[in-house]
Amino acid sequence: MPDIKIPQLPAAGTLADDDLLLLTQGNTSAKLPFAAVVSHIMGGVMDALGSSGSPIAGLHLSPAGDSRRTSVTFGNEFQMGVDIGSNGGEGFFLYHSASNAHPYTVDDLGRSQFWWRNNAPSDDANSYAPVGWAVNVLGGNGITAPATGTLMSHRTECAIGAILSAGNGTRSEHTANYNVTYAYKGLIQEDWNLWAEDCIVMDAPAGDVIGGRTRDAPNWFVGKSVRLHAFNDLTALGPGCSGSFGISLVTRPLTGEEAALDPTGSRVGDSTRPLLAMFSAAGFSGLNGDTIQSGTDAGAGDAAVYGLRIGGGGGSVYGTYDARSRFRFGGLLADWREEGLRIAAPLPGFSGPGLVIEPGCDPSLIGDVEGSVSEATLVIGPRAAGAPPLSLRSLPLQGDSVLKPGDLYRTADGTVKWMPE
Repeated sequence: MPDIKIPQLPAAGTLADDDLLLLTQGNTSAKLPFAAVVSHIMGGVMDALGSSGSPIAGLHLSPAGDSRRTSVTFGNEFQMGVDIGSNGGEGFFLYHSASNAHPYTVDDLGRSQFWWRNNAPSDDANSYAPVGWAVNVLGGNGITAPATGTLMSHRTECAIGAILSAGNGTRSEHTANYNVTYAYKGLIQEDWNLWAEDCIVMDAPAGDVIGGRTRDAPNWFVGKSVRLHAFNDLTALGPGCSGSFGISLVTRPLTGEEAALDPTGSRVGDSTRPLLAMFSAAGFSGLNGDTIQSGTDAGAGDAAVYGLRIGGGGGSVYGTYDARSRFRFGGLLADWREEGLRIAAPLPGFSGPGLVIEPGCDPSLIGDVEGSVSEATLVIGPRAAGAPPLSLRSLPLQGDSVLKPGDLYRTADGTVKWMPE
């Protein structure tokens, strides 16, 4: 295959069909029309790819000078080529003329980037209709015909091999997915929401008969599933061990370097603010439509049996439905400033107890250990200076005449309950 020498392009940066290209091979050269050369090359490309599926050795489109810019234009909308900056680079690009942007590029190191920007107000009646994306991955399983098997519309994999220390106090970090959502400080934002990730999961009603077959309820239904396997003891916090957690939620001020180098605008002098909650479980169930807007509305059902469930059997598809979990401690509350735990009033019209200790969990095992100075098992509310804390072992039994609204009491089987106000 001869080398193809493309002469200096005209100002417009394109070649007309009748522009001549100089073809050389050894001591032989010839000038041929651009259209004829492209037709011949593309025919050879298709033949070669069809037979071997591999790149064609010896095919060169080489502009004159230092620039390696070579591109092919499709209609008036798209152009693809190499050397996006016309400065001798090796990167590949796809250019979209209508948006004057490059939706896809590959840099000199082989790193791919998808890019999209919305720079115009929408004419739609609301902000939820015009949804834009840089990448939209569409998958489907059994859509046009019944199928079996597992589908992942998007899969990422991070393989970690030999990692050496940088020797400067920093650590190499690895993740299969890294998300960053940020607002430009120097630009105005109005009527907006912000989140790192938004997930929606919907099943379909079991029992529907379609094509003579009955739909099953899913065996497993979960919004987010994370499976961890630690082969090192990462429970002792200290220098060199920041811990091991199934889910880690943290907020803190930016470091000085982060604030100064923020690409969205310097945050030096700004202060971060507290969140309402580090974790929120919320919602309700009921008939689809717009009539139920709150858990107190007519027709509203429970969002879940438990707002928070730790252990209790099952909980993951990676074990049996009744497999018991095992924890050293069921929970830890620490580092609070005013209250460690607050139990607020139930929904209007309901009067369930704020705290129930089920039979089998000895109330005397809750709180101080046997033989401690106070021998208290639970302290509730303020008490006078020097007064002993409340001991559940001294709680009155249900029906005792001394009980008044707001008191705790014990039932005959040892269950601790609260007497409603």
